[in-house]
Amino acid sequence: MSKDNNDEGPDSRANSAARHFLLDSLGAFNAWPTPWRMATAATIVLIAVALRIALLSGLETRLVYVTLFPAVAIAALLGGTYGGVLAIALSALLAHVFIAPIAGPADVLGLVAFLFSGAIIVAMAELVRMARTEAARVEAFRQSESDLRLFVDQAPAAIAMFDKGMCYIAASERWKKDYRLEGDIIGRPHYELLPDLPERWKAINRRALKGETIRLDEDLYQRADGSIQWLAREVMPWHHPHDGIGGITVFSEDITARKQAEAALKLDEERFRLFAQATDDLIFDRNVETGKVWWNDKLKQLFGYEPAEFESGIEHWLSRIHPDDANRVVPSHETQIRDGAERWTNECRVFRADGSLAHVVVRGFVIRDEKGKPIRMIGGIMDVTERRELDARFKQSQKLEAIGQLTGGVAHDFNNLLTVILGNAEEIANNLTGDQRLRLLAEMIETAAERGSQLTRQLLAFARRQPLEPRSVDIGKLLADMDGL
Repeated sequence: MSKDNNDEGPDSRANSAARHFLLDSLGAFNAWPTPWRMATAATIVLIAVALRIALLSGLETRLVYVTLFPAVAIAALLGGTYGGVLAIALSALLAHVFIAPIAGPADVLGLVAFLFSGAIIVAMAELVRMARTEAARVEAFRQSESDLRLFVDQAPAAIAMFDKGMCYIAASERWKKDYRLEGDIIGRPHYELLPDLPERWKAINRRALKGETIRLDEDLYQRADGSIQWLAREVMPWHHPHDGIGGITVFSEDITARKQAEAALKLDEERFRLFAQATDDLIFDRNVETGKVWWNDKLKQLFGYEPAEFESGIEHWLSRIHPDDANRVVPSHETQIRDGAERWTNECRVFRADGSLAHVVVRGFVIRDEKGKPIRMIGGIMDVTERRELDARFKQSQKLEAIGQLTGGVAHDFNNLLTVILGNAEEIANNLTGDQRLRLLAEMIETAAERGSQLTRQLLAFARRQPLEPRSVDIGKLLADMDGL
C-alpha cells in the first residue's frame, strides 16, 4: 500500500471498502447469464409493484411512476441494459393494469416521462457497469504489472523492463550482476548507467519499441575497460492495455564461459588434428555409444586400408589381427575396458591390405562419464615391424659374436696343439729317410697339421671379423692326397 493510502482515516478506508464491495457485487451480478439477469430484474419490479399496491390505499394513484424508479435503477444495475429495459416495460405495464390505468393525456405524459427517465437511468447504470469493468481491468493490469515486477526482481535469469524512455521499471539481481550495476536503478536511464553500450544495441531497442521482437543467439559486448562479454539476448515490446507499447523487456544470458569453452574445445580439436597429421602413428577416436571410429590418413599409408572401410566399427580392425594374437588381444582389450581401466597397451601382428604381416603396438586411453561408463576411446597404433626386424638381426648378431668369441678361443688353443704336432711330424719325417712307408705317414701328419693350422687361421679371422678370402679348391687333388690313409 502506498504512503497516501496509509495516511487515510478510518472513515475514508471504510468508504473505500464499501465502494469496492459494491462494485465487486455488481460485477458478480453482471457475470451471470443474460436470462438470469433478466429474471432478477423482473423479480425486483414485481416486488416493487407489490409494495406499491400495498400502499395504494394511502397513496392512491399519485406518484405511481416515481415510486417505481428505484426498482428500475436497481434492476438496471444488476441486470444490465437488457434487465433495465425489461424493468421499464414491465413497470409501465403493471402500473397501468394494477395501479393507475392510463385515462387521459396527463397519464400519457407521465408515462412518457417515466419511459424517458427510465432510459436515462438504464444508460447511467450501463455507464456505471462500464466504469466498474474498466476499473477492474486497470486493477488487474496493475496487479499483473506488480506481479511481473516481482517476478523480474526475483528471477534467476538476467531480465529487465524499460519504459518508452528506456528508464528501468524492473531488473533482476542477475541482470545487475551481469552488467555490474549497483544500488537502486529503478527509474534511472539505461544509457546513463551503461554509457558504453554499442550503437547496434540501441538500434535494436528502437526497433523493439516499434513492435519488433529481436533475438541474438551470440552477441559480443566489449566494455570500455577492454573486457569482453558474450551474451545471448532477446528484446521484445510489452504492451499497456490502453496506450499500446509501454516499453521493452530484455532477456539476457551471459554465455562467456560457454564461448570460452567452445574456443578451448576448438583449439584442442585443432591441436589433435595437427598432431594426427604430424605423427607417424595411426591415430583413432572411437565413439563407444555409436560405435563410429575416426582414423587419420596413416591407415592408408601404413596398412593400405581406406579409413571409410573402418569407420563403422572397431570390429573391422580387430578382424585383421593375426589369429594367434587375436585370442589374446581381443579378450584383454574388452576386459580392461569393462574393469574400469583408463589406459591399455597391447602388441600384436596384423595383416596389411597386401597380405603381409605388420608388428604393431596399440596404446589407448578410455574416457568415461561421471558414472564411469566408457564413452570414448582415443589411441595410437605404432608400426614396429622394422624395429622388430632390427631387434632380430641384433640378436642374431649377438649370437654370432658369442660364437665367434668361442671359436676364437678354441682356434687359438687348437693352433697351439697343431704347432706341436706339425713340429714333431717334420722331425719324424726327417729322421725316417730309410723307411719310406713311415716317412709317408709322417708327411701325411704334417700335411693334415698344416691344413688344421689353416682352418684355425680362418676361424680366428671369423672371430676377429676380418674379411675372409675364399678361393677355389681342387677336390680331385684333395681326395688323391687322402689315398694314403
